[in-house]
Amino acid sequence: MTTPTPNDRPAAPAFRPVAAPRALGPRRVSKGLLSLAVFLVTTGGVLSAAAFYTVTDTHDFLAIARDVRAGARIDNADLTVVQVPDVSDLSLVSAGERSTIIGQRATVTLLRGQLLVSDAVTDKPIGGEGQRRVGIELEPGRMPAERLYPGDSVTLVELPDTKTLASAAKTQTAGQLGEWDATVVASGRPRQSDGSTVVYFAVEAELAADVGTVAAAGRVIVLLKSVR
Repeated sequence: MTTPTPNDRPAAPAFRPVAAPRALGPRRVSKGLLSLAVFLVTTGGVLSAAAFYTVTDTHDFLAIARDVRAGARIDNADLTVVQVPDVSDLSLVSAGERSTIIGQRATVTLLRGQLLVSDAVTDKPIGGEGQRRVGIELEPGRMPAERLYPGDSVTLVELPDTKTLASAAKTQTAGQLGEWDATVVASGRPRQSDGSTVVYFAVEAELAADVGTVAAAGRVIVLLKSVR
């Protein structure tokens, strides 16, 4: 076995210079794409700002703090103030009008938590023009089990005269008994002795005398039609 001499060893690889990479020139950007990008960025900023101000630009409005029956007067405790965006289509009542709302009557039943709109209150008395008020004392059995509230729509029904029914010569048929549409204006507290209550009704002016005459004789029963 022979020992390799230095001349027999493989020569070391020669190092050659590497060419530098070519520098790329600036890429051309389409003016149309650049304009579109600027437009999208600008539009996005405007929309974001609009959304921000829509959410944060709130106003003070009145809301109902507790249930209010139709026809009842609105007290200060019935109202509260909430901050919500201004929705002009709803005719919301601003908090600054609170003093003018107190003392007005609810035109419909108002529920706790709902926003107050201008059409839900009125400063006009219950009962339209051409109507008169009639007070009737009612025993518990001649009025609905539910308590009557201002604004309730009822029918006043005339009861037969027991004395007339007892007379064979003077019989009062059901077709001759009166029925009158009326609206509850106010209701007093039940009397402790017998539970009777004085209720005031609004009826047509030309019918007020007939209703009063029958009511004075204690021959009226009240039927509840609907609650506003």
